[in-house]
Amino acid sequence: MIIYKQLEKQYANFIGTARCIAVNTGTAALHVAIEALELPPGSKILVPEYTMYASALAVYYARMTPVFVDCDDDLLINLETIEDLIDDNTKVLMVTHIYGRVVDMTRVMQIAKKYNLRIIEDACEAHGAKWGDKYVGTFDIGCFSFYRNKIIHAEEGGMVVSDDTEYMDIVRDMKCMSFGEEHNHYHKRIGFNYRITDAQSAEVLKSLKIIGDNIAKRERIKNIFNDNLAETFKMPDNRAVVWVYD
Repeated sequence: MIIYKQLEKQYANFIGTARCIAVNTGTAALHVAIEALELPPGSKILVPEYTMYASALAVYYARMTPVFVDCDDDLLINLETIEDLIDDNTKVLMVTHIYGRVVDMTRVMQIAKKYNLRIIEDACEAHGAKWGDKYVGTFDIGCFSFYRNKIIHAEEGGMVVSDDTEYMDIVRDMKCMSFGEEHNHYHKRIGFNYRITDAQSAEVLKSLKIIGDNIAKRERIKNIFNDNLAETFKMPDNRAVVWVYD
């Protein structure tokens, strides 16, 4: 089997979604995840104010309108303020699991259902984190980065995950220049050269095998900081997994 396809299969088995599509970066994952929804131009996407630049860039790349939402003391999107920002043009609620802290996905799902929104989880900083008995990234559409400093990593790479198989067919088409099933050089939709290499896929597979060890090492490092830093400098110790110590 082609190595990137092995990665997609093994990542789906790990995280528990029907489909996983590997791409070349986490930013590409966020971008193509939005593009594949095929929303009307200028649709609004709710984005947390405190997130990596790529979250908002992906919205701009897709020609959508970001609506920034304030964050709470944990640096997570403030779910108490979201409903005031939603109007008829709001189509997507993007949440970011910052530094391994997890957004309340039960509340996110309630809001999404109430307003008929799609959910995109930017889970690039939260490999292996769970909300309840589900891994983050699996509640609708999840995006992951495999950049070298991530919990699961290569030098670069990314992944889109979802149980929405029709939507994921569009993701797969778009990430490979939208050649279509016929590959007849007639491109029915916009496409991108977001393919991951087999070399990077092989590195991700190696890292995926030792995710438990990696998470445990990061937890031990976190405890060293907790034991030696004054309380004044500490953020809440409520990370589901540790990406970086903030």
